[in-house]
Amino acid sequence: MQKSLHIPEIPKALLESNPLKRLQIVRELGVQGVLTPQKWQPYATNAQGVSVKFSLGYAQSMLYAYFKVNEPEIRAEHTNHKAAICEDSCTELFIQGSDGRYANFEANPKGALLACIGPGRQNRTPLDDSFFDAMHMQITRPHAKEWEILMSLPLDLTGIVAANSRLKGQKLRGNLYKCGDLLQMISTAQPSHLTGASPTTGRCQPYQ
Repeated sequence: MQKSLHIPEIPKALLESNPLKRLQIVRELGVQGVLTPQKWQPYATNAQGVSVKFSLGYAQSMLYAYFKVNEPEIRAEHTNHKAAICEDSCTELFIQGSDGRYANFEANPKGALLACIGPGRQNRTPLDDSFFDAMHMQITRPHAKEWEILMSLPLDLTGIVAANSRLKGQKLRGNLYKCGDLLQMISTAQPSHLTGASPTTGRCQPYQ
């Protein structure tokens, strides 16, 4: 099912003047939603015991994606960027540009990030180091079974929008996920996969 999200602009001055409160600002001022267990194979699951809330906002060319995850098992083995983050407890964001390519951003509870771009699941290329130098991860662990992450993503350094362009007025397709390929969930005996929409129809119409 298609859903349209109108992602609000958050004043850049507010975000830059309160860097330690940036996660809280995006959580409160962004467009908010909840991920639900997805039904598409081979990852169909009821994800018992897992809940995920999200909030999205932007400032100029930076997209801010906040996730709050509650899950019975938290796996965070990878510490380096560009690793196999999907093996850990993982939040993921897909964004497709006008040329048909899409970027995916996968982050774990330690702030390790995998960010690639390509036309499909195969032949994907890691984003340049300039992207990783400009992006930022903010993590909190309020409870043993809860973690929050704010992904600050400079989309003008990904190739899906023009370099140095602002996001205001742009429309992009996208989707959000929570997964964890190597999680051992006793209640379901399979990894958890939650999503904001189906993998082929998710659409963001964000920057209004």
